[in-house]
Amino acid sequence: QAVDLLDDVARAYPERSFFFFSYEESRKQIGVKLLNILSGETIDKTRNVQALEDYLRAKRTERTKIEEGKTELRELTEAKRLWIIDEPLYVDELADALAYYRERYNIGAVFIDYIQKIKIRGRYPTRQVELQRISERILETAKGLSVPIVLGAQLGRDPLHKDKVRLDNLRESGDIEQDANLVLGLLNPAMEKAQDEGSGYT
Repeated sequence: QAVDLLDDVARAYPERSFFFFSYEESRKQIGVKLLNILSGETIDKTRNVQALEDYLRAKRTERTKIEEGKTELRELTEAKRLWIIDEPLYVDELADALAYYRERYNIGAVFIDYIQKIKIRGRYPTRQVELQRISERILETAKGLSVPIVLGAQLGRDPLHKDKVRLDNLRESGDIEQDANLVLGLLNPAMEKAQDEGSGYT
């Protein structure tokens, strides 16, 4: 997942800053997921993120690994090496924001989760054309600023091939597969099972 990759690169490149733009989850939710990764602590094997939220909500402090993870996360954010932004920016506002940050920080990478949630001004004949324009603007921004952008996209579920991820699974994909330098498909069997059974997954 994007949050795992964000953690990996932040650790690997201590001289750079990394930005995570979330269009689906709040800054707090992303922070809890990062803390879960940083601490490496298992409170509950089946619902660890929720258990971690409960731990934080209760203001408990007895778990050493979690407290160390909290310190590391705080240091990353206070040093302006890790940015989590949950404001639902339009694509032009997103491009302007990245240009602003590029002038002020040594950006290692930008993560955006996810493209189908990004809005664009104006009217377009189809949703596919709208996403094409969004994808084009993000590509132009990445090239113009010389900044790698990791862009998440939601996949449609193919009931006949649940064990495979293909480019045509991209919902209303526009030109995402053409604009991207690399497309990685991640399959989460646990999530698929939870959705099939109508249950939650954390």
